[in-house]
Amino acid sequence: MSTPTAAPRATFHEQVVEQLGRDICSGRYRPGQLVPSEPELCERFGYSRIVIREAVKSLVAKGMLEVSRRVGTLVLEPMRWNLFDPQVIAWRAEAAETDPTMA
Repeated sequence: MSTPTAAPRATFHEQVVEQLGRDICSGRYRPGQLVPSEPELCERFGYSRIVIREAVKSLVAKGMLEVSRRVGTLVLEPMRWNLFDPQVIAWRAEAAETDPTMA
């Protein structure tokens, strides 16, 4: 008899990527808008700057954010996003249920 195994828990990094990705797709942070600074995100999520930085890097790799020194982290237009990324697809589908402009 085998015992059921628990699903692996998401890392801190994965949790931040998920929430920020959802926030961007839902319109909480709109294209052209700056996301909160690292210290603000650290306070919001309760994680270290390293975790926040890695999550931002992941969203930069998905084409959703652009980091500029002395300016901040900018949300890019959806046409620049990696629309074939499975997470981006899921976040957009989730957002489309509440915001038809994101479909």
